Amino acid sequence: MEEVMSAELVENLVDFCENRARVYALLSRCYEKELDTAFAAELAEAARVESDDPALAEGFAALQTDLAGCDDGQLELLAVVFDRVFFGMGPRSAQKAFPYESVYTSEGGLMMQDAYSEVLRLYRAAGFAKDPGFTEPEDHLAVELAFMVRLCERAVEALRAGD
Repeated sequence: MEEVMSAELVENLVDFCENRARVYALLSRCYEKELDTAFAAELAEAARVESDDPALAEGFAALQTDLAGCDDGQLELLAVVFDRVFFGMGPRSAQKAFPYESVYTSEGGLMMQDAYSEVLRLYRAAGFAKDPGFTEPEDHLAVELAFMVRLCERAVEALRAGD
């Protein structure tokens, strides 16, 4: 016998999934490209983060305060740091944060290996395609987070449809 969820539970789950989608979308954008003037202003002016985790709320408030006072020179410095951290060339042992899953899951630390093939398969099965304007491979963290946004959206659609 199929158990029916209460309307209150469905709405709570919808809220949860929508909030989670917003977090994944924010993180996806953060890893997609460097901070620009428009994104810095959007973050600085965003509503205060409500969270059960005080450290998260305090951290976001500090970020907003810092970004509200950023000038173009400081934003350019942040962009340079972003590029060095995520796109600086060098061996896997270099102090870089490679944003590609396959670098961490392949034996040789190479891009476009098994993890890349696996996410392509999962994306196709789910009817998901990365933004064609984003030229990085599909196992890039920004794309994987965008996929999580889509999964959250699908969960909301299913919940609202009673599925």
